[in-house]
Amino acid sequence: SDGSRVFYLGSAHSSQRDRGGELWVLDLSTSQASKVLPGIAVLYFTVSPDDKQVVFETLDANGQHHLWLSSTEHRFAPRQIRSEGRQFGPQYSHSGRIYCVLSEGGHDYLYRMKDDGTQEEKLTSEPIGFASGISPDERFVVVYRRLDKEENRVEAEAVPLAGGPWIPLCSGWCEAEWSRDGKVMYFYWRSFMGNSRTY
Repeated sequence: SDGSRVFYLGSAHSSQRDRGGELWVLDLSTSQASKVLPGIAVLYFTVSPDDKQVVFETLDANGQHHLWLSSTEHRFAPRQIRSEGRQFGPQYSHSGRIYCVLSEGGHDYLYRMKDDGTQEEKLTSEPIGFASGISPDERFVVVYRRLDKEENRVEAEAVPLAGGPWIPLCSGWCEAEWSRDGKVMYFYWRSFMGNSRTY
């Protein structure tokens, strides 16, 4: 959070990347890297605002996703928050709450909870595909859903958590995210033609 360290996933073999990689941290002042979760294949992760905890997602041999909480400083062993679900895509907010996608009745919805898995709160009544990007003031969350089934096109929208209409942001293979201070929003368009752009 202070820009002094970078957390990243590293995979020893390219054939293992679809199952995740080990979580590492790099100290930018010393260029020293160390493993945060040795021996654990992590699919997705999100680090707490104080950098002391990490919520991460794993994939088991049966194709089931699991959500875990652990210390980035090896103060306690990983604890499972949710077991056997579909893709969670966890994200820490500035307040320390976790936003993620949970399945219900065969559909996925946006939820938030404390980082120990308690106090779950359903935030969307309409199904979504996945979520990414929480505004620093937690007024909006970027979600993705398929609105045009015939064209198989994915739309990115900002969901106002206080209620109201969803705000269209972009369509296609795009991602949106806020800067840490909330003054700037970034859009990234991925292209299979090799001309991806960030705006």
